[in-house]
Amino acid sequence: MRIAAGCILTLLFLSGCGDDAPQADADPQPAAGTIREHAQSSIAPVTGPLAIGPVTFFQNYCARCHGDYGWSFNAGYTAGLRDEELLERVHEMVVGPAQQRLGEREIRALADLHRAIDAGDAGSFAARTADGSIDALPGTKDPEALLEGRGAWAGTDASGRVFGEVDSRE
Repeated sequence: MRIAAGCILTLLFLSGCGDDAPQADADPQPAAGTIREHAQSSIAPVTGPLAIGPVTFFQNYCARCHGDYGWSFNAGYTAGLRDEELLERVHEMVVGPAQQRLGEREIRALADLHRAIDAGDAGSFAARTADGSIDALPGTKDPEALLEGRGAWAGTDASGRVFGEVDSRE
């Protein structure tokens, strides 16, 4: 009985994520290897806006299981994770349940989005997208100011620490 229930829950989980949202137009991840291996290969300088809006991607592919803007995550869920562990988990969810392929920068932006979500009301996040728009978490005060002097994305955690892509063009 437990095995049958587990199989049903697994099928519901896998069938509920990412089926009807449009495919992200991003540089695909190579099929083999992990995000950690890809990240260690090289850290590319800023090359412009992101191919996807991380907040919009989360809402389209992740919110069915994790709630709007991640409301179902437990507080502090990213606190004990090193950056590489969070990157790996986000990558696994993108290629697994979401069934999408994103570039390294988009995976990194999604990982930072998770840190901002984990900060609750104290967190903020904004990203510049290829279509010229700014994709931000609700409640982010002045996304333009948050992005000032940054790369394609930036966020804050509960302590007010600013993180994100560093603009190497300066």
